[in-house]
Amino acid sequence: MKTRFFRSFLVSVAIAAASAAQAAVLVVPGAYESTEGAGQNNFPLSLTAGNTQRYQQVFGSGGFSSLTGPFLITEIAFRPSAAQAAFTSTATIQLSLSTTSKAPDGLSTTFAENVGEDPEVVFSGDLAISSAAAGPPAGPKAFDIVITFQTPYLYDPAEGNLLIDFRTSATSGENFFLDAQSTVGDQISRVYSNQAPTAVNATTGTAVTLALITRFTITVPEPSSAALIVLGGMTLLRRRR
Repeated sequence: MKTRFFRSFLVSVAIAAASAAQAAVLVVPGAYESTEGAGQNNFPLSLTAGNTQRYQQVFGSGGFSSLTGPFLITEIAFRPSAAQAAFTSTATIQLSLSTTSKAPDGLSTTFAENVGEDPEVVFSGDLAISSAAAGPPAGPKAFDIVITFQTPYLYDPAEGNLLIDFRTSATSGENFFLDAQSTVGDQISRVYSNQAPTAVNATTGTAVTLALITRFTITVPEPSSAALIVLGGMTLLRRRR
């Protein structure tokens, strides 16, 4: 079992190696990188006045199959739906990432059962949100709704699927809709609770296949740096025996 100390050590090594790394972006599900999704949704960043929300979305590890893990995720981005005009807004959020054993379309309606052993808070506070809604009239629009992590998240697809976990305690400004897809069997799905004012601390929610098309910005270590991460982890494990 990975301890928090062990994980923190690996993250520190990965960040130290970031200067010898390659930045990349990846859209999940990959089939919609250049194709508008068939749905739209305002969760989890645009809520009805007075509402709060707990929102989890899973990404199948196969969506990252073009990469060799582990790697650092440094930001995520969403795009507005094709019909959405330019807007500005704000949201007060806590965003955590973890691995999860749950599969797309297989999330539990009990939030705690979806969270893996390695949760990390990657952003906490007020998030300024805006979009120019740039792109073809029929979409897809640009991924310009960006959440830059305060703390990068070290993810290894071999450890399981990826879970993002939003606790949205307030939103203000213009309402808006994000590009989403609702297909059973794809690489994304979600579970959410959206009742005012206690949903931010909800323990259970509603599971649906509709979820947001998401772009990840990642840092992939060079082979020598990746080896350093593995070697450091092996050394620490030996010391803990």
